[in-house]
Amino acid sequence: MVDIGSGESWRKLSGHPATAPEPGFIPIVEGERFAIREKGKPPAAFNASSDGIALSDDGATLYHCPLFSRDLFSVPTALLRDRSVSDDAVARAAVPLARCLPNYARQFQAILTGFDWRGPREK
Repeated sequence: MVDIGSGESWRKLSGHPATAPEPGFIPIVEGERFAIREKGKPPAAFNASSDGIALSDDGATLYHCPLFSRDLFSVPTALLRDRSVSDDAVARAAVPLARCLPNYARQFQAILTGFDWRGPREK
């Protein structure tokens, strides 16, 4: 989190499953497994954390999904802004909204938020 006015920053949901890649998840992008490829080894998952984020129209809810996952989550922004709220309380409020088919997590975000997401397309 960043307070744009003061420049102060702090972490919330660090390492929580709502912001972490799904273990072993390897998407198919343009017909190929998107993975780390080392000679003589099988493809391995490339891990990256939270990717798509959007705010509800009223700013009360943050929607997000990890880059290498098909899960869509929401969390109240009041809990993210309030530094006195424990990480456990924020984690309990991070609600999984949907388990999406390939390439649908960002489309779900577009439906929920009205924001048109663009990015790599999984096939």
